[in-house]
Parts: sequence; structure tokens; C-alpha cells
Amino acid sequence: MLASLSPELWEHSGEHSERGRLTVEGLARHMAAHDINHIQQIERLLPARQTDAMAQGERCRASLGEKASPQPMCLTVHETAELLRRTPVVLRELILALPAHAVAYHPGPGKWCIKEAVGHLTEEDKRDFVGRIEMMLNQAEPQLGLNDQDAVAQQRQDCDKDMRELLDEFVAVRQASARFVEQLSTPDLERTGVHPKIGLIRVRELLHEWLYHDLNHAKQVEGNTQHLLWNQLGNMKAFYAV
Repeated sequence: MLASLSPELWEHSGEHSERGRLTVEGLARHMAAHDINHIQQIERLLPARQTDAMAQGERCRASLGEKASPQPMCLTVHETAELLRRTPVVLRELILALPAHAVAYHPGPGKWCIKEAVGHLTEEDKRDFVGRIEMMLNQAEPQLGLNDQDAVAQQRQDCDKDMRELLDEFVAVRQASARFVEQLSTPDLERTGVHPKIGLIRVRELLHEWLYHDLNHAKQVEGNTQHLLWNQLGNMKAFYAV
């Protein structure tokens, strides 16, 4: 419907009882910001739902007289792999609806644009997730290194690349990552490594962080878009926190 409107119709307006004069264009921008707000609401609920599922699993094991695991997997390896596959699908749908200036937009000094966020997700798969898990599987409690994420971003020069090519690269790397995760066995999940900042970590903990990390950068993509939209909301800013 919106795509069919003439320039004149975009300027048609109505009087909102709380927000004052509201044009069709203003309402359309409000719809875009409103969508992102509720995507973020869903993302905030996910960790709580996972915690509830873990607690329920502990209660079930206790009722059966089983010894409870200190931190059981709240998702199976297959479920984890499937969620990992969905991140580039969700990001592609949102990002490809944005114009070129929006995906290259930096919300502040030192802040990544959407292109750089996608490039970061691609590199993290190879370096901090699959790379670390492979070390933990091949060595007994290896010392895990740190990556300078800003230096990697500068090397990649993603701001100068085509958005579709960046998404295609992420999809290809993520598909390989998901296949790798699906091959992990139950003993593999308990393999350990030593992180230079936080100490001992397990493969199963790294899998949970991987999903959490995805959600963080999905929020970053949404946040950049909201930042771009903010100054166009007019009187409707009063309905949203900065």
C-alpha cells in the first residue's frame, strides 16, 4: 500500500488526540521504529525464557532422583545449530530493506555501521567460536587467544564493500559453522579452554554465548536504524526512550 502512494498522498495528514498533526510519511516512519521496538522486546524475553527452561529441567531431574547438572544445555546441539542458521536470514530480511546510506550510517564516533557489524559476525564465527571450539577439541585445556575486534574491522574495510556481498559471505560462513556445531557430541560439550580474561570456559558455554552474541548484534543493527529514524519522529519521540 505504501509503495503505491503518490508524493502528494505522503503529505496527507490527520490530527492525533495525543500526538498532534501526523502525516502519512510520519506515521510510516513510526511504524518502522515501532517494529524494531517489539523485535527488541522479544529479544529481551529470550534469555528469561531460556532460564525458565533450564530451571524446569532441573526440577524434572530432581523429581526423578537424578543428579542435576550444574548448568544444563537449555537447547540441544541441533536446536543451537538451527538458531545459528536463522541469524543471517533475519538480518538479510531487515538489512536489504534499508537504503545504502542507512547500512553505511555510523551512529557516533567509533561506532560501527551495519556493514561492519555483519563483517564482525562473519569473523567471530571463524575466530572466536569455531576457532576456539576446534582448539578445545584438539588440545587439553588450551590457552585461548584474544582478537582485536577493531583492528580486524579496519583490516576488512567493510564500509567500502557491497552489502549483499557481505551478507552472502556471512551466510556461507554461518552455514559451515552450523554444520560444525551439529557434529559435536555430548563429551565434546564438556571440553574446556582457558580464556585470558575470564578463565575456564566450556564448549557448551561458548555455544550459549554464540547465540547471545548474535542477538546483541541484531540489536546493534536495529539500534543503528532507530538512531537514523529518531530525528524524523517529531512529537512521537515522547513515546520512546532515547
